[in-house]
Amino acid sequence: MCRILSAVLTVLCLGVMGLQQVRAADVMTWEAYKERFVSDDGRVIDRANKDISHSEGQGYGLILALAAGDKPGFQKIWDWSRNNLQVRGQDRLLAWAWGRRPNGSWNVLDLNNATDGDLLVAFALLTAHERWNVSEWQAAARALIQDVKNHLLVETPDFPVLLPGYYGFVNDRGIIVNPSYYVYPALKMFSRHDDGPLWDKVFHGGLKLLDKARRTSWNLPGDWIIVLNDRVELYRERSSRFGYEAIRTLLYLSWVENRDRLRTWTPVLDWFDKTGTVPVWVDLLDPALSLDEAPGGFYAVWARVARMLDRSETARKLQARAQEKVATEKDDYYSNTLYLLSQISFEKP
Repeated sequence: MCRILSAVLTVLCLGVMGLQQVRAADVMTWEAYKERFVSDDGRVIDRANKDISHSEGQGYGLILALAAGDKPGFQKIWDWSRNNLQVRGQDRLLAWAWGRRPNGSWNVLDLNNATDGDLLVAFALLTAHERWNVSEWQAAARALIQDVKNHLLVETPDFPVLLPGYYGFVNDRGIIVNPSYYVYPALKMFSRHDDGPLWDKVFHGGLKLLDKARRTSWNLPGDWIIVLNDRVELYRERSSRFGYEAIRTLLYLSWVENRDRLRTWTPVLDWFDKTGTVPVWVDLLDPALSLDEAPGGFYAVWARVARMLDRSETARKLQARAQEKVATEKDDYYSNTLYLLSQISFEKP
């Protein structure tokens, strides 16, 4: 059965080996999100960013539809993704950005992929196959995983490193990595359905990179890092912060219940207990904190972390602040998405 994560909001429930039945209230939560952020033909829309769509967003939409038991909604989101983003020609990776071009037409804006989008979509397709036994979805996931293996893994002396995209992430200095692109439950799923030893290496390699990426007394990883042989540094050309990207690392670790890594970030929970706020970003070089408060989705992720670390009162306050903030963020696709994703409850295989 689903675990109740909030006394106010019932949760969506997604099983790693299968999906539990979802109650009507949970479906209504998904339906409200779908009405605001998903078009009738299955496009997940970033309302606050010129109405563009991302492969990542399509993956999140698939996962949320799964959690709500919405098979028709899942099919629509997958159909739109396949027809509009799997257009690169030489592989089955998804173009990462789709939106309005300068001439007014709507189409792909960038043919490069974003690896987290590919992982999320393949993970959702495999999980959907396990629930609804649709062989077409399993075949599509396997083809996508094969191209991830072919194009997005770089061997190092220690373990394979996951590139953030097909091109643009290897230079003379090293390998550029986004820690939040390691979608840990997806890697576990791939280990069961594909090359187990390989994906186990990728999974544990991501954890090792994360350990090396910790910065400041808060032990936070950067949004972007660069791997230099056996060293890991912040990739400051893109970001020197823990912020909009890296917050998802906590979400994915919570989905696989990796409490050991989550426990390293308790200083942020301590800060919240003292100040009542969570900053939207932390600069890892200065160091400095944003004066702006994090959006509701961030609070919901931290509430989930606090629950997993048995800090029930901290979790309650974080969740209450998350609900308060997200209610005012009707056009914030990212915050609303993180909020719903943080409510998903996985069952152990």
